[in-house]
Amino acid sequence: MRNDYTLFWRSYPNGKKVVFYYACDDTDERRGPWTAKRRSITAARNYCNRLIKTDRLIPKRGKALTFGEFAASFRGHGSDCLDNQEGRADITPAYIDNCKKMTANQILPFFADVPLEKITYKEGH
Repeated sequence: MRNDYTLFWRSYPNGKKVVFYYACDDTDERRGPWTAKRRSITAARNYCNRLIKTDRLIPKRGKALTFGEFAASFRGHGSDCLDNQEGRADITPAYIDNCKKMTANQILPFFADVPLEKITYKEGH
């Protein structure tokens, strides 16, 4: 009997523990890991079982995420980016606004339509 997925714990630098999973594709190759977005094994198992029923356990690869789309997902307090910051507990709304403005004015004009995996150290210089 083959399991469709394997659950495991991963700790973020801020100490938060979240359940992730690996999944086997049609060729029995292990793929992932992906977050189950849950903080208990039971909730993660239920989440994965729901994904299996809707044939979404292994995320489909669509078009590549661009830097502009990635930057738009930065929402300030409550975003994954800030929740996982290490050693910076005093992020103010003014700091977040300044980062958004700098990104919009200085980075997006050059990288908004570039897929994330195409941005390298060399391209940035």
